Amino acid sequence: MGKKKISEYSMPVILEDYLNYMETIRGKSPLSVSEYFFDLRTFYRFCAVRFRLVEGKEYDKIRNNCNKTKARKIASLKGDVLTVIGKGDKERMVYLNDACKNALDRYLEIRPIPRVKDDALFLSNINVSAW
Repeated sequence: MGKKKISEYSMPVILEDYLNYMETIRGKSPLSVSEYFFDLRTFYRFCAVRFRLVEGKEYDKIRNNCNKTKARKIASLKGDVLTVIGKGDKERMVYLNDACKNALDRYLEIRPIPRVKDDALFLSNINVSAW
């Protein structure tokens, strides 16, 4: 028997959202998305062992991957994310593609300086004349 499909695995919603984003928005192939899943699962297991949350296996095989595989494993961990506080103060993760990141960079160039220290991206109740 071959590998199970990623839909057959139990996973956190945020990981499922990320994998859906990679396939639908970023246009990654189903095979690439599947490999991202396995890479992220391996990373999670490594962290659990490394920080002694569980007893586990050695991960020496990971060090022996070819450069292309190592690059893919690193790419699966990068995912350009914006945290948004939504309705009911619920935190959501929004995955950004290059067009979104460029638009945000252009906005930040003209965004007014807040009167007080503020981590918000979009400001409200500001003095428009400060622009």
